[in-house]
Order: sequence, then structure tokens, then C-alpha cells
Amino acid sequence: MAEWSRACDHEPLDYGDYAFRPCCAMSRVVPLGAVYAPLSPDRGPDLIAWMAGMDDLLRNGTPVRVDLRTRTLMPGDIVFLNHRASSRPIGNAGLVQPGRFVSLPSIAYRLARVAVGDGIVAVSTSSPAALDYAAGHALLLGAGGVLLDERGHSVAYSTTGDSALRACFGGAPVAARDLIARPWDSVAGEARQAARVSLAWPRTASEAELDRAAASLLGQVIGDSLGALVEFQPQEEIVRRYPDGVRELHDGGVWDTVASQPTDDSELALALARTLAGRTDYDAEAVAGAYGRWYSSHPSISARRPRLPCPPPLAPPPARRRQPERLRGGTASRTAR
Repeated sequence: MAEWSRACDHEPLDYGDYAFRPCCAMSRVVPLGAVYAPLSPDRGPDLIAWMAGMDDLLRNGTPVRVDLRTRTLMPGDIVFLNHRASSRPIGNAGLVQPGRFVSLPSIAYRLARVAVGDGIVAVSTSSPAALDYAAGHALLLGAGGVLLDERGHSVAYSTTGDSALRACFGGAPVAARDLIARPWDSVAGEARQAARVSLAWPRTASEAELDRAAASLLGQVIGDSLGALVEFQPQEEIVRRYPDGVRELHDGGVWDTVASQPTDDSELALALARTLAGRTDYDAEAVAGAYGRWYSSHPSISARRPRLPCPPPLAPPPARRRQPERLRGGTASRTAR
């Protein structure tokens, strides 16, 4: 490689259960980049690589062709922010409008994900250096992207390959410049939300049980969000629009929700779950109170449902003979579902 080169392979950037090991070689003639995430949060092991002269990037050995040159920030586009961005959701969501943000450790991996088309821009405002972003920078070149500093200048390296910035924005050129102009310092005024999940390892038995409970609620919300896209539609229409089934979360549906937004079904399910947390039995009064508080919050979807007259109060059901244990499994199974 002519004149100068730089190679780096540093220790994983370890955040909880995730680790990322970027490596790169940048020269004035031959850019080369590879980013490997052995424990990515949503894809498992993920290796993304490119060098000058290749028509496509490689993702786990599979060619991927992405062209970022003319893309602009559109509704639904993903902007990758650092792993702590989700603790300030309101401010960060406002900064990336009309797109959405996803929190992800490692600026190297965030840039790599943009290069293969998973997002439109990756941002770091944590004073990154060449060891952090050089590999991702090379990958962006393979996708027609750019890496810019906080002033909108292209990131450059010294003759020894060093570089340091206050912030960097990498991805589609127009979208990156759009985001640079926004007040990123303003998000510091938002109080951080406390983390709800501990990423300790190994997990204890009680944590494993909590995982199962959390998974059931996640299944509820995901299924609800997918189902909202086709709610009230006839089966023939659903099959025509989604021949392989409804598999992707996106905006729309009869309630005009944004991707992954739950409907009143999930909001009520979560209200019920909160009444059960810390209890050993079912408390009908607590559940009724939770539902009442939910309704008093003026939920957006319920306000658009047809208003039906309330039926008169029901009389208490007649006393029933206690059924044998073996015959009462249906109730338990419906509750579990």
C-alpha cells in the first residue's frame, strides 16, 4: 500500500452481553475495512467487510449491494445512536425525526450496519477516535456513504493514521449533513430513564423465570403490532397483501400506528400484568382500578373505536360446583396464552 497505512485490531468494546471487535487497514490508495460483532443484539455473529475494487460488501460471506449516495432521511429510516440513547428516548427521538433511532453499542458496528443498509446514518457524540471509526469509514466508502465530523467536514487521518473528533456522522451524505445541523447538545437536558434490564451473566434461576414472563409479554406486544396491520381485513385480502404472512413491523393499519406501536389490547394486557406483579393471587378490584386508570389516560386508539352503550351491571353468577382439577386446565391455558 502506497505512502502510508494503518492497521488496527483492538480489544472488544464490551457493553453487557455485547462485544464488538473492529479491525481495519486504511491507506491513501486502498481502503479496506472489516467489522466483526460476535454477539450482535439481533443477528448473532455478524462479519461485514469490503475493500476497494469490490463491487459489493460482504456480510457473513454473502454479497450486499447498497447505494447511499442519493438517499435522504425519510419517515421510518433508522438512525443508529449509542447504547445509552434509549435512556433519553424523547430527546433522541426528536433529533432524528422523521426517522427513528436504535441504540447500539460501538460506532464501528453502527457504521457497518449503515453500510449494509440496516440504517441511513450512524452517530457518535462521544469524542471518537480513529480506532473507533476507521473500519466503519472504509465500509461506508463501499456503499457510497461518507463520514463527517461535527462541522460537516469529511473525516481525515494524519500521515500516521491518527484521527480524533468531537462527534461523527456516517452514512448517506444528504442525511448525515441534515443530522449534523441539529442541536445534539440539547438531549443532555433530559433526565435519563433507569435501566429496566440487568445484563449480568450467568443468569440465575429466578432471572430465567423472569425472562420467560418477559418473553410472553414481548410476544403479546409483537403479535399485537403485527396484527394491527391487518385488523378487520378479510382473510383473502390479508393473503393477497402478505402471501408469506405478516412478518415485518411497519407503519399503517386501521389505527394508523407507527411500527411496533401497541394497540389498546397490549396496553390493557400490560396494565393487567402490573397488577399481578408482586401478588400471589388475582385481585379483581386492583385490575378494575388499573383498567380505569388506563381509560382515564385518554389512550389514542380507544378514542377512535366506536362508542357502544354500556350494558347494565351483570348480576353475580350463580354458585358453581367446584370442578375437579383435571377439568380446569382450559382456563389456565387461556390465561397463559
